[in-house]
Amino acid sequence: MSGNSSTDRKKVSVADFSKMKTHGQRIVMVTSYDYPTSIIADDVGVDSILVGDSYGMVVLGYDTTIPVTVEELLPVCQAVRRGASHSLLIGDMPFLSFQISEENAIRNAGRFIKEGRMEAVKIEGGREMAHVARAVSMVSIPTIGIGSGRYCDGQVLVLHDVLGLYPRFVPKFAKQYTDLASTIRKAVAEYVSDVRQGTFPEEKHVFKMDHAERDKLGLRQKS
Repeated sequence: MSGNSSTDRKKVSVADFSKMKTHGQRIVMVTSYDYPTSIIADDVGVDSILVGDSYGMVVLGYDTTIPVTVEELLPVCQAVRRGASHSLLIGDMPFLSFQISEENAIRNAGRFIKEGRMEAVKIEGGREMAHVARAVSMVSIPTIGIGSGRYCDGQVLVLHDVLGLYPRFVPKFAKQYTDLASTIRKAVAEYVSDVRQGTFPEEKHVFKMDHAERDKLGLRQKS
């Protein structure tokens, strides 16, 4: 799926994941929490975008993902859906959205599909969560690793870790492909300096009123 131009790519489905596993094709997944980055991820051929509960930490500034709610994630899912047209979209069910009961888990999963416009959901847990996974979906999903080694069927990383946008720490499992935090810091510092020194805005950044309109305004002020 990945690596194709956007013009000849087809929409990735859950069934495609199984086909990719069968053919030994690695699945590429990344998180996204907004419209602009979902467009970029989709354009470069990412197979799947996860709207993760990590949104709570890297965007909202929570210390952990525990406070994240379904209500906080649904608008994020909708934004990502508007930007991505090829990647399989997966909503991350946050803490206590699926542990209480199977009925509650199915209801919340349905909200991610109906309101968030996701195409699959992700739940976390070990053997104790197997019955919930069976209740939500009977489809067998290939393994997607994050810190589990290269022999999984695919890999997922938090986009902010890939881009170097989360300065608090870099997890052991993450590879930082660039340092956007430093780039952004430098750009904002230059903007601050330009404004304080009076060098921004320059003439090329300024909108000018048409002479005729300015003359009309002058007449109104005199009357």
